[in-house]
Amino acid sequence: MGRKALPRSKLRQVVTVSLPPHLISRVEDARGKMTRSAFVEMVLIHALKDAQLTIQDYEVFHVWECLKCGNEWRTNRPKARTITCASWDCQSHKIKHLYEEQSGEVV
Repeated sequence: MGRKALPRSKLRQVVTVSLPPHLISRVEDARGKMTRSAFVEMVLIHALKDAQLTIQDYEVFHVWECLKCGNEWRTNRPKARTITCASWDCQSHKIKHLYEEQSGEVV
């Protein structure tokens, strides 16, 4: 008998990270009884919170318009980290935030 299928909200994706040996040993010492995955998840969540971001910030898409070339684009990058036009030809700093959308709906 196989394992029950997890609901989509609990599915995980495999991420492979190469780390130097001294950092791996520090992770092993610091994680205690936690699994490596749980420890890395905790560290990432704390790092994102320390950067004044939340996981939900990455689920929101921001729609931008360049005032110089008229290019319009959307990104899930946090609002504070978008400073130039997405067009390689333009790269202007004169951009305007139009609106936010989440899962295809305007917020």
